[in-house]
Amino acid sequence: MSATTLRPNQGFTAKATVTRGDTQLVSWIIFSGHNSDASNILEIHPKIGLELDHSFSVEGKFRLAAYHKEIQTKEDYQSTAELKHVDVEVKYNQLDGTKLVPKNPANFVSGDILRKNFPCVFEAKFLIDPASSDELSRLKFSLSDGSRNTLHEGSQAGSIFTFTPQNSNAKYIVTAEYTNEFGAVSTQSFSGTSKALSVKDITHGEQVVRPGTPMSFSVTKTQFNFSVKNDSDLPENGSIKWNLDKVLIGTGRTINIPGSRLMQKKKYHIEAFVTSAIGKTTGTNNDGINNDWHFEVKDNIVEKIKIVKSPKMGTAGEFEIEETTFKNYDPAKDGAISWKVTGPETGTGSEAKFSKSFNLPGEYTISCNLGGRPCKEPLKIKIIEPMVTVDQCKWIDKDSRSGNIIKQAGLNQEISAFVSGNGLDNEDITLDIYDDDSTGNNIVFTYTFKTTEKHKTGFYFPLTITQQIVDKIKEHGFADRGDLYFNLVRNGAETPIKNGDKKLGEFLRVTLEPQIINAYFCDANDTEQVFSSPLNGALYFKIYAINMVDKKVEINFLTESDAYWTWDDELKIGKWEDIKDKFKDEKIRDTKTATFDKKGEILVPVDLSKMGKPKNFIRLNAMVKILKDEEATEKLEEKGFYIKHTDLALVFPGATLPTMVENKGAVKVGRAEIDGGGNCGGKFCIKQGSPKSELIREINIRLAGFGGNVPTDEFTDNTEKMVKQFQRDYMKVPETGKVCGNVLKAIDEYCNKYVEQINDYKCPCQNPNNSEENDKAPKAKRCPDGWGKGLFSEQYLKSNISEAYRKYEYPGMHRSTLWAVSAMKFYLDFTKSIYSKFDVNRGYRCWADNDFHNRKSTNHFGKAADIRFNKNGKRTKLASDANKIRTDIFNKYLNAKWWGNPNLFTLEKESDGAVTYVHVDCRDFDLEYHDNKYFTKNQENVIGKSIVELANELGFKDMCSCSGGFSSNTGSKTSENNERVDPKTLKSSNSLIEFIKDWEKFEKMPYNDKKDFCTIGYGHLIKRDKCENITIPSEFKSGITKEQATELFKVDLQEFEKAVQRDVTVKLYQKEFDALVDLLFNCGAYFLSTNKAPKLYKNLLDEKYEEAAKEFLDIENTTRRKQNYEMFINGNYDSTH
Repeated sequence: MSATTLRPNQGFTAKATVTRGDTQLVSWIIFSGHNSDASNILEIHPKIGLELDHSFSVEGKFRLAAYHKEIQTKEDYQSTAELKHVDVEVKYNQLDGTKLVPKNPANFVSGDILRKNFPCVFEAKFLIDPASSDELSRLKFSLSDGSRNTLHEGSQAGSIFTFTPQNSNAKYIVTAEYTNEFGAVSTQSFSGTSKALSVKDITHGEQVVRPGTPMSFSVTKTQFNFSVKNDSDLPENGSIKWNLDKVLIGTGRTINIPGSRLMQKKKYHIEAFVTSAIGKTTGTNNDGINNDWHFEVKDNIVEKIKIVKSPKMGTAGEFEIEETTFKNYDPAKDGAISWKVTGPETGTGSEAKFSKSFNLPGEYTISCNLGGRPCKEPLKIKIIEPMVTVDQCKWIDKDSRSGNIIKQAGLNQEISAFVSGNGLDNEDITLDIYDDDSTGNNIVFTYTFKTTEKHKTGFYFPLTITQQIVDKIKEHGFADRGDLYFNLVRNGAETPIKNGDKKLGEFLRVTLEPQIINAYFCDANDTEQVFSSPLNGALYFKIYAINMVDKKVEINFLTESDAYWTWDDELKIGKWEDIKDKFKDEKIRDTKTATFDKKGEILVPVDLSKMGKPKNFIRLNAMVKILKDEEATEKLEEKGFYIKHTDLALVFPGATLPTMVENKGAVKVGRAEIDGGGNCGGKFCIKQGSPKSELIREINIRLAGFGGNVPTDEFTDNTEKMVKQFQRDYMKVPETGKVCGNVLKAIDEYCNKYVEQINDYKCPCQNPNNSEENDKAPKAKRCPDGWGKGLFSEQYLKSNISEAYRKYEYPGMHRSTLWAVSAMKFYLDFTKSIYSKFDVNRGYRCWADNDFHNRKSTNHFGKAADIRFNKNGKRTKLASDANKIRTDIFNKYLNAKWWGNPNLFTLEKESDGAVTYVHVDCRDFDLEYHDNKYFTKNQENVIGKSIVELANELGFKDMCSCSGGFSSNTGSKTSENNERVDPKTLKSSNSLIEFIKDWEKFEKMPYNDKKDFCTIGYGHLIKRDKCENITIPSEFKSGITKEQATELFKVDLQEFEKAVQRDVTVKLYQKEFDALVDLLFNCGAYFLSTNKAPKLYKNLLDEKYEEAAKEFLDIENTTRRKQNYEMFINGNYDSTH
């Protein structure tokens, strides 16, 4: 409590409050000074009650205390903390401070600027307020100029002084001088310069108006802070002038510009001023100058057209105006609407919405005029004729992303009709399946359905060969078998689907006899047929049969050591006894029982551990017994089959395949690409704008260390940056910032490889690895399981407590912090650092540990980790090493900052105590991200579920099916198919397009490239001259969008694709073609043909591909050429530079 200031001999009453006891027994003690020591007692007033009237004749500091005990002398006094008192300071009055304070300053002062011709009022402030009349009589004001010459202006009324500055840019000094009773003088003063009024802000109207629209503006602010609402607030309003395009048009606080003055379509500039105008008519309304306004008079036009219903050949498209210059279309002011279609056919319209049927394919332009004025962006559309590609329509065995092409099927078998084409989206289609033989086309199945956007380029239709279909084949067919095709019929349209009436699917032979179509050894996913495998590998056996659905078989795997001259060259079902007898001398190593599924398939693993230990190798055979139907009553002869001799698998010990002429590696199993193959093309990706989900939250947690992120369920800009960094550094694929199945699989791999062990983070109370016993809290006080006791739970999620001072013991370690440490481990590997993680010096620390070490910090209640490091394999304790890891790993890759940076991982500095270790925490995350759900004390919850499994559970199955091009960092690279092809059949891959775009970078406006050529977008050449030397084409003057830039880029790329196709006469892989296209894009279309890289070109034409690739490294721009080499040899499209 502050002391009360009194004058000498000024009466003063102190009052006490007593809650119990006799109030008349209250005594009062007066102390010298502001303390209650007995030695300082000046007076004792025993038993006088609750009030004490007193005055002091001398200056000094005193304390008046109420004492609720018997007291007569100093010896009776007992000091107590409960003693109630009031402190006073007695002194003669004086001015309080040296600054003379303006009264109502907003009206006349701004800093040290005084308002010219306006009363300026100042008030002297006394230490003891209010001052007495005697004291006021000794207060004198004076006014002087900048040279201290006395000015006989102004008037004093008590402690108030008023004067009106008359001159501009004149300095005034106002001084208040007070003399006390003993002649001591104190002063206060104010120094300022008078200025005429200046306009700081005016009302802001529309930035674009129609011709003839009146405009009005008013002054709202001057350099002073008083409110300006009407003329009476601004006596000087007559001195305010208004310029329109540098021409004076009026005076006063408000100006009204008639519409007749704003008929010319152009840009205008209005400015309010007092003494001088800026006079600058160019500029924008964002230039920080507020006493003017830029606006434009222009006609209303259609800015953009919107497609309401996408048109296709044979169906009507619907269009409407999406955006006009002015939101409110006014026919009287803007004129009539006029639609116009140009292209292979034409059309017109005059309503706000426009509908048009298109009966010819091709490119069209749709424009919409207002009052005859053309629209800004006519709509360009391409009318597609719905069509199917006959030779790509197949019968397949799966209803997923890809499947084996099949030629035969049987009863109860699940199959799919795969349709490939273009323009098949948003259609009402009937699929007719028919048997074609000498009796004609016999429809055996029909189905009508509606397609969606995802069906644009094709779809599959699953069905089962039912008894009803078989009956229809028999009823109208020539034989008991059927050759099935399918057609597509377009409903509700004026034109049919092109080729929809052709024989699609070649034909599928449906028979009723059991037949083994294929049997071979393969990998786990049946993507490669396997002819050789090490004993420590994984081997599977696949059977595909017809008319065997739900049939059980016994598969016997046996070794084959002798040549069998009577080995069948095809799969045949025969007598089981004969098959057993044929292989009676061979040893059955493994037996499996399996049932044919609805697709007529069986896939079982081979237990290679049962194959013995051959010195060199063994050949693995399979003979299959078809088991009897358990419900069958008729005794039938047992049947079976064995695989073809050419499909035997060679099994060998160790990792090296024996050298044999007949050795063959794995070969691809025939597949049909469905719906874009393994890559969804972005249709199912999670990206910015995707709905919030727990899947996104888990991605944000597990990848938190890739640039830093919080555990939000929203796909933020930060999430996109994080995913891009993960794709670039971990996956080594082109950055998209989108999450599809390939990213999910990579996240699972990363998590399993770099997961932290939760026990390493336990509190020293229960952690045997990070503290000696004598450095731990007493056993009775230790937390029971290493994760605190939940103390101070009342502070949990309280917003009025800073996280740095929150005492709550969280239930475990924050998962984001754990994954930050995981990312640190990855980047130590990624950078091939000489450093590695030594241990977790401290993770969790509970209050018992804090108290034992006399520590108050709260970061380690689950939010922080202190990591120690090895250097070249040995523990380092050097501060310089810890600082280097902070800079090179945490700052660079985790984007970690010092404390005080919201929603980022934060670090302790060396000066904070982190000398031999790195401290990282998440304490600066927003409060919502410190919910208990983000903390874990169990190892299984550090990762949680596989993220692919989680995505499937949450309904992201389509996304999970997308493979997208990621090759595991722990496995072998995916082998690409197989044979080079004529480059004339190749186009630039999407991976190459993204690679070049990342190199070129997007530029919205025209700019001069490194060669001083005028360029725009992704390196699109406007002209071989500087931009400032040419007239920029109208389509580029205002810049272009990324979408427009991409289209220009794809057109530009065609020149270099054609150059490769023209100059390279040998066959190429896609990756080789892409590398050459990028080389020519960068160096010129005739770079090869003009022999600018003779060794590369010669080696390439001699089909010395690896030698040709090495020559990339000797060409200019070495960084990009190294990436071309990686692309050419390894298919790596890493554009980091």
